[in-house]
Amino acid sequence: MYLTYLSAAFVVSAGCSFDGSGLSPQDGPASVDAAHRDARTNTIDAMPPGTIDAGTDAGLPPDAAPDAAPDAAPDAAPDAAPDAAPDAAEDPCDVLGYDPSNIDCDDFLSVPGRAFHLTKGLSTIDTESAASCPADLSCAIVDQDSGGPKVLFAMAKSVTIDSDATLQVTGSHPLVLLSVGDVRIAGRVAVVSNTASRLACTAGDGESAQPGQGYDDGPGGGGGGFGTAGGNGGQGKANGGDNSDETLGGGAQNGQGSLVPLRGGCNGGRGGDATNLPSVAGIGGDGGGGGGAIQISSGASITVAGHIVAPGGGGAGASEDKASVDLLCGDAGGGGGGAGGSIFLEAPNIDLRATSVLGATGGGGGAGCKDGGLSTDADDGEGGHDATGGSGGDGHDKNEDANGGNGAGDGDADGANGHQSGNGGAGGGGGGVGRIHLRSRQKAQTDGQIQGASTESNLP
Repeated sequence: MYLTYLSAAFVVSAGCSFDGSGLSPQDGPASVDAAHRDARTNTIDAMPPGTIDAGTDAGLPPDAAPDAAPDAAPDAAPDAAPDAAPDAAEDPCDVLGYDPSNIDCDDFLSVPGRAFHLTKGLSTIDTESAASCPADLSCAIVDQDSGGPKVLFAMAKSVTIDSDATLQVTGSHPLVLLSVGDVRIAGRVAVVSNTASRLACTAGDGESAQPGQGYDDGPGGGGGGFGTAGGNGGQGKANGGDNSDETLGGGAQNGQGSLVPLRGGCNGGRGGDATNLPSVAGIGGDGGGGGGAIQISSGASITVAGHIVAPGGGGAGASEDKASVDLLCGDAGGGGGGAGGSIFLEAPNIDLRATSVLGATGGGGGAGCKDGGLSTDADDGEGGHDATGGSGGDGHDKNEDANGGNGAGDGDADGANGHQSGNGGAGGGGGGVGRIHLRSRQKAQTDGQIQGASTESNLP
């Protein structure tokens, strides 16, 4: 644009110089026109150098409009809009209002599920498979961002469990149930223990006798530990004629009060076999499984008027060797009870009504056998109840000193030790309680029962 205008200026300067002497009379007033043309020519010639350049750059309409509009509009609009929109939608945790424990926000499912409402009856979720989830939940098996075992992650817009309904959770993976809206539980949520799942237990498992390792009097297996320690198994006697005392210890207290990572309770130990008589070989009872683990996270509130429980399993009583001639259970020991599991609730507001129970109780130890006493297997220990620990198995009148230890029910109680028989297999130790954690913005309203080692923390 600058070069075009400058060229036109030079054409005017070079081609408009007139000589008045060459005008003829018939030209009439052309002489005046010539004078005017000369005047205009002189005006252009007289302009200082650079005047045309300055005018061209200083704001003539053809140059100013293209330069200003294209630069300003494209820079402002594209920069502002793309930056703002992605930032607002990039953080999936915005739908919840906080970062939930144990789950990475990137694991949030694109379809958050629908309103999940159980009105009556039993509904079961197997955490081994996302396909087991009810249709109103969106589910996937994911890693915890804090380590620990994989979890089944389930999302819903809201969760309601009516008083006549039960949600049962099975399988070895913990369950994380996330609701964008309110959670209301008037019925029962039960996380069943699973003997196949050890859920990161090490020192927390009750001590076990090795299968095939014979004892004159089989010791009871140790109870599993978690929020508190498991009870020791009842004392037995070693095989080989030295009759030395043998005790299988209960699992130690272990894990984190914050339940990060999320995991369940530890298993009870196996009772000792009896091989003191070739024709009577009793089989030690298996240990009970540790309670499972559940985390319920809500973006609004959690109200519980019913029960949420994760009890430990009962230890098995000693049994007869089916291949033996006498079909007696010999002097074998009972299995230890499993420890209670985990219950983790987090929401801006948590309200535990007077009728509510959060229970992570221990399972009872199985009973031991006495040679010549029982013609049937010894009794199993009970699994933990909603608000109390499971009772130890009964050795009956012929071996009443070999009862299993009771599982723990209170938050600071260990599992009870198994009973020692004067002459026969011993009872398994009871399992310790599990862990319960509440995370909320305001102190949780806790009018109900909390049966487990409980802690609280603040939600940002």
